[in-house]
Amino acid sequence: MDSDYGEIEANQDPDALKRLGPDNNAIIWPQPSIDEDEEIDEVEHPINLRLMRLGDDASDLYLSDVGSETSESDLDDDDHFDDSDPSSSVTSLPLANTSNLVQQADEAAITEFQHEVKLSLDRAFAEGHSVDNASVELKTLRMAHNVPLRRVREAVVAAIVNRIKIVESGGPAQRQEIAVVVSRWGDLIDKIGGVDATETIEVLQECCASSERLPLFGQILAALYQEDVVEEEDIRAWHKRPQSRGDEQKSATLQNNFQKCWNAGAFMIKQFDEQKSDEESDEESDEEDTLAKQTRIKEKAAPASSTTTTHRESSENSSEESDDGAEESEEDEVESDELSENESA
Repeated sequence: MDSDYGEIEANQDPDALKRLGPDNNAIIWPQPSIDEDEEIDEVEHPINLRLMRLGDDASDLYLSDVGSETSESDLDDDDHFDDSDPSSSVTSLPLANTSNLVQQADEAAITEFQHEVKLSLDRAFAEGHSVDNASVELKTLRMAHNVPLRRVREAVVAAIVNRIKIVESGGPAQRQEIAVVVSRWGDLIDKIGGVDATETIEVLQECCASSERLPLFGQILAALYQEDVVEEEDIRAWHKRPQSRGDEQKSATLQNNFQKCWNAGAFMIKQFDEQKSDEESDEESDEEDTLAKQTRIKEKAAPASSTTTTHRESSENSSEESDDGAEESEEDEVESDELSENESA
């Protein structure tokens, strides 16, 4: 490979390098040569390899349908046959827009990936795989198909939503069905390689708005909130986005369904606000109760402290009186002793 690289670098086309600019250090890789006598596998054919490159729209290629080989010189020759029957040369006409071919190939790859994810999750559901094991298989599929992370999230959310059975009676039975599925598989949404709770709500909205599980959107969102897959701030952030109202949807039906999901989110946010208001009221009430208790304690303690002070003052007075009596008795004793001495003298 190094020898090929050096040989190609040494034999660059000067005119082609000039078109790239004077200060570039690029190398123009030559087009592969095709030996007509050599049998080449269709997948390994240089033109097909070009079509499989990422970011290459193959705009310089002249493509035709399967089974025909058309060169640029053949197309130039075809210009001389304007009076011929168009149907006889349909296979030799180039495609009008090769970027459409690339787009179709991308869509086909995504469809195949979604099918593989569905089969993988069906096995995980049926065989009771752990969430960690299921996420490892999904990450492997994503790397193999080279798809964006959002595509994986869409496939996982759709699989979880479609696994929820619709209970005709609704009510507690339906909520229980949703809780069982979400508690078992909800964590898988965040284990596929990245956490984006707001995008998860967007994907859930798209999934429910286009399926028969539209009435379950609010309950599924509440279950994801209970399982900490999404948080209150995530719901508020999704609800503020303009696309959450469905204004960008071309179908009137989808716009209406998106609006219904948005209304369900508005109801949840209203509950959040009411709960927050109740908590603030409870905190204020607790503070008032605490202050009232402290006041009562102080009032009860005040008489006791005054009584204690009175006792202390009376005891101090008693001790002072006893001290005074002792001093007086001592003085009387001294005087009596002096009188006795004088009499004896």
